[in-house]
Amino acid sequence: MCNVGNCSSCSNTSSNICSSCYPGFTLTSNGQCQQIVCSIANCITCLNSSSICSFCASSYYLNNGSCMACGVGCANCLSGMSCNQCQQAYTLSNGGCVPCNISYCFACGSNGTCSSCVSPYQLTNNVCVLCVAANCLTCASSGSCAQCNTGYTLSQGSCYAPCPLGCLDSSCNPVTSTCNACMSGYTYVPIQGSCILCALSNCLSCYAANQC
Repeated sequence: MCNVGNCSSCSNTSSNICSSCYPGFTLTSNGQCQQIVCSIANCITCLNSSSICSFCASSYYLNNGSCMACGVGCANCLSGMSCNQCQQAYTLSNGGCVPCNISYCFACGSNGTCSSCVSPYQLTNNVCVLCVAANCLTCASSGSCAQCNTGYTLSQGSCYAPCPLGCLDSSCNPVTSTCNACMSGYTYVPIQGSCILCALSNCLSCYAANQC
Protein backbone atom coordinates (compact mmCIF):
# COMPACT_ATOMS: atom_id res chain seq x y z
CA MET A 1 0.00 0.00 0.00
CA CYS A 2 1.33 3.42 -1.00
CA ASN A 3 1.29 6.05 1.76
CA VAL A 4 2.37 8.99 -0.39
CA GLY A 5 -0.36 11.41 -1.40
CA ASN A 6 -1.05 11.84 -5.14
CA CYS A 7 1.31 8.96 -5.91
CA SER A 8 0.35 6.50 -8.64
CA SER A 9 3.11 4.01 -7.84
CA CYS A 10 5.37 3.58 -4.83
CA SER A 11 8.88 2.21 -4.65
CA ASN A 12 9.32 -1.54 -4.28
CA THR A 13 11.43 -0.94 -1.18
CA SER A 14 9.18 1.46 0.75
CA SER A 15 5.51 2.49 0.81
CA ASN A 16 6.64 5.96 1.90
CA ILE A 17 8.70 6.65 -1.24
CA CYS A 18 6.95 7.38 -4.53
CA SER A 19 8.33 6.38 -7.89
CA SER A 20 5.60 7.88 -10.10
CA CYS A 21 3.08 10.70 -9.43
CA TYR A 22 -0.34 11.40 -10.88
CA PRO A 23 -0.66 13.98 -13.70
CA GLY A 24 -0.35 17.50 -12.36
CA PHE A 25 2.22 16.47 -9.76
CA THR A 26 5.98 16.14 -9.98
CA LEU A 27 8.29 13.73 -8.13
CA THR A 28 10.61 15.39 -5.63
CA SER A 29 14.12 14.19 -4.72
CA ASN A 30 12.85 12.63 -1.49
CA GLY A 31 10.16 10.53 -3.18
CA GLN A 32 7.15 12.78 -2.57
CA CYS A 33 4.60 14.28 -4.98
CA GLN A 34 4.44 18.04 -5.30
CA GLN A 35 1.70 19.81 -7.23
CA ILE A 36 2.85 21.56 -10.38
CA VAL A 37 1.93 25.25 -10.43
CA CYS A 38 0.97 26.03 -14.03
CA SER A 39 2.36 29.17 -15.56
CA ILE A 40 0.08 28.87 -18.61
CA ALA A 41 -3.01 31.09 -18.74
CA ASN A 42 -6.39 29.26 -18.64
CA CYS A 43 -4.71 25.91 -17.86
CA ILE A 44 -6.22 23.69 -15.17
CA THR A 45 -3.61 20.90 -15.12
CA CYS A 46 0.00 20.94 -16.26
CA LEU A 47 1.79 17.76 -17.25
CA ASN A 48 5.32 17.37 -15.89
CA SER A 49 6.33 20.94 -16.36
CA SER A 50 4.77 24.24 -15.35
CA SER A 51 5.05 25.37 -18.97
CA ILE A 52 3.26 22.40 -20.60
CA CYS A 53 -0.51 22.18 -20.18
CA SER A 54 -2.44 18.90 -20.30
CA PHE A 55 -5.99 20.14 -19.58
CA CYS A 56 -7.50 23.56 -20.32
CA ALA A 57 -10.38 25.48 -18.77
CA SER A 58 -13.84 25.59 -20.32
CA SER A 59 -14.04 27.53 -23.60
CA TYR A 60 -10.33 26.83 -24.32
CA TYR A 61 -8.64 24.02 -26.23
CA LEU A 62 -5.21 22.44 -25.96
CA ASN A 63 -2.70 23.36 -28.66
CA ASN A 64 0.96 22.28 -28.31
CA GLY A 65 0.88 22.54 -24.52
CA SER A 66 -0.90 25.92 -24.48
CA CYS A 67 -4.55 26.92 -24.11
CA MET A 68 -6.25 28.71 -26.99
CA ALA A 69 -9.70 30.30 -26.93
CA CYS A 70 -12.63 28.58 -28.63
CA GLY A 71 -14.94 30.56 -30.89
CA VAL A 72 -17.48 33.06 -29.57
CA GLY A 73 -20.18 31.36 -27.49
CA CYS A 74 -18.40 27.97 -27.47
CA ALA A 75 -18.04 26.04 -24.21
CA ASN A 76 -16.11 23.02 -25.50
CA CYS A 77 -14.05 22.60 -28.67
CA LEU A 78 -11.15 20.62 -30.12
CA SER A 79 -10.02 23.54 -32.24
CA GLY A 80 -10.89 27.15 -32.81
CA MET A 81 -12.81 26.21 -35.95
CA SER A 82 -15.03 23.41 -34.62
CA CYS A 83 -17.22 23.58 -31.50
CA ASN A 84 -18.71 20.56 -29.71
CA GLN A 85 -20.87 22.35 -27.14
CA CYS A 86 -22.11 25.93 -26.94
CA GLN A 87 -22.52 28.19 -23.96
CA GLN A 88 -25.96 28.99 -22.61
CA ALA A 89 -28.05 31.30 -24.82
CA TYR A 90 -26.18 29.98 -27.91
CA THR A 91 -27.04 27.15 -30.28
CA LEU A 92 -24.70 24.92 -32.32
CA SER A 93 -24.75 25.46 -36.08
CA ASN A 94 -22.23 24.08 -38.61
CA GLY A 95 -19.50 23.72 -35.98
CA GLY A 96 -20.01 27.25 -34.63
CA CYS A 97 -22.21 28.92 -32.03
CA VAL A 98 -24.87 31.45 -32.92
CA PRO A 99 -27.02 33.42 -30.45
CA CYS A 100 -30.39 31.90 -29.66
CA ASN A 101 -33.09 33.71 -31.62
CA ILE A 102 -35.64 33.15 -28.85
CA SER A 103 -35.80 36.12 -26.50
CA TYR A 104 -34.95 35.42 -22.83
CA CYS A 105 -33.95 31.80 -23.60
CA PHE A 106 -31.40 30.39 -21.14
CA ALA A 107 -30.52 27.18 -23.00
CA CYS A 108 -31.07 26.52 -26.71
CA GLY A 109 -31.12 23.18 -28.48
CA SER A 110 -29.31 22.39 -31.72
CA ASN A 111 -32.64 22.47 -33.58
CA GLY A 112 -33.32 26.05 -32.54
CA THR A 113 -35.74 25.19 -29.75
CA CYS A 114 -35.51 26.55 -26.22
CA SER A 115 -35.20 24.14 -23.29
CA SER A 116 -35.25 26.68 -20.43
CA CYS A 117 -35.69 30.41 -19.92
CA VAL A 118 -33.99 32.98 -17.74
CA SER A 119 -35.82 33.77 -14.49
CA PRO A 120 -38.57 34.98 -14.07
CA TYR A 121 -39.57 33.91 -17.59
CA GLN A 122 -41.14 30.50 -18.18
CA LEU A 123 -41.09 28.27 -21.25
CA THR A 124 -44.44 27.92 -23.04
CA ASN A 125 -44.68 26.49 -26.58
CA ASN A 126 -41.01 27.30 -27.31
CA VAL A 127 -41.49 30.92 -26.19
CA CYS A 128 -40.19 32.53 -22.99
CA VAL A 129 -43.14 34.23 -21.28
CA LEU A 130 -42.99 36.61 -18.34
CA CYS A 131 -45.19 35.08 -15.67
CA VAL A 132 -46.97 37.86 -13.78
CA ALA A 133 -49.22 35.58 -11.72
CA ALA A 134 -48.01 34.95 -8.18
CA ASN A 135 -47.70 31.32 -6.99
CA CYS A 136 -47.84 30.08 -10.60
CA LEU A 137 -46.10 26.86 -11.66
CA THR A 138 -46.69 27.07 -15.42
CA CYS A 139 -47.59 30.16 -17.46
CA ALA A 140 -49.79 30.37 -20.53
CA SER A 141 -48.63 32.18 -23.67
CA SER A 142 -50.62 35.24 -22.66
CA GLY A 143 -48.62 35.61 -19.45
CA SER A 144 -51.48 34.37 -17.30
CA CYS A 145 -51.20 31.17 -15.27
CA ALA A 146 -52.03 27.72 -16.64
CA GLN A 147 -51.08 25.69 -13.54
CA CYS A 148 -50.62 26.84 -9.95
CA ASN A 149 -48.19 25.73 -7.29
CA THR A 150 -49.37 22.97 -4.96
CA GLY A 151 -52.00 24.23 -2.52
CA TYR A 152 -53.26 27.07 -4.72
CA THR A 153 -56.40 27.27 -6.85
CA LEU A 154 -56.45 28.46 -10.48
CA SER A 155 -59.15 30.92 -11.47
CA GLN A 156 -59.15 33.07 -14.62
CA GLY A 157 -55.39 32.84 -15.04
CA SER A 158 -54.51 33.69 -11.42
CA CYS A 159 -53.59 31.59 -8.38
CA TYR A 160 -55.40 31.97 -5.08
CA ALA A 161 -54.93 30.53 -1.62
CA PRO A 162 -57.00 27.40 -0.90
CA CYS A 163 -60.44 27.66 0.67
CA PRO A 164 -60.86 26.92 4.38
CA LEU A 165 -60.67 23.33 5.59
CA GLY A 166 -64.07 21.64 5.52
CA CYS A 167 -65.50 23.84 2.76
CA LEU A 168 -67.55 22.25 -0.01
CA ASP A 169 -65.76 22.62 -3.35
CA SER A 170 -68.89 23.99 -5.00
CA SER A 171 -69.23 26.63 -2.27
CA CYS A 172 -65.70 27.98 -2.39
CA ASN A 173 -64.92 31.47 -3.69
CA PRO A 174 -61.37 31.12 -5.05
CA VAL A 175 -60.83 34.86 -5.41
CA THR A 176 -61.54 35.67 -1.75
CA SER A 177 -60.65 32.19 -0.40
CA THR A 178 -63.92 32.18 1.57
CA CYS A 179 -66.64 29.56 1.92
CA ASN A 180 -70.46 29.63 1.64
CA ALA A 181 -71.24 26.10 2.84
CA CYS A 182 -69.39 23.41 4.78
CA MET A 183 -69.05 19.65 4.76
CA SER A 184 -70.89 17.44 7.24
CA GLY A 185 -69.28 17.68 10.67
CA TYR A 186 -68.23 21.29 10.09
CA THR A 187 -70.11 24.46 11.04
CA TYR A 188 -70.28 27.50 8.80
CA VAL A 189 -69.10 30.83 10.24
CA PRO A 190 -70.71 33.51 8.00
CA ILE A 191 -68.72 36.48 9.32
CA GLN A 192 -65.42 34.80 8.48
CA GLY A 193 -66.62 32.74 5.54
CA SER A 194 -64.94 29.71 7.13
CA CYS A 195 -65.73 26.28 8.58
CA ILE A 196 -65.02 25.02 12.10
CA LEU A 197 -64.76 21.36 12.99
CA CYS A 198 -67.27 20.25 15.58
CA ALA A 199 -65.35 18.44 18.31
CA LEU A 200 -68.46 17.06 20.07
CA SER A 201 -69.52 13.48 19.45
CA ASN A 202 -72.84 12.93 17.63
CA CYS A 203 -73.28 16.66 16.97
CA LEU A 204 -74.37 17.65 13.45
CA SER A 205 -73.98 21.41 13.89
CA CYS A 206 -71.91 23.46 16.33
CA TYR A 207 -72.14 27.10 17.38
CA ALA A 208 -68.47 26.84 18.31
CA ALA A 209 -65.91 24.05 18.31
CA ASN A 210 -67.11 22.83 21.75
CA GLN A 211 -70.76 23.96 21.72
CA CYS A 212 -73.44 21.91 19.94
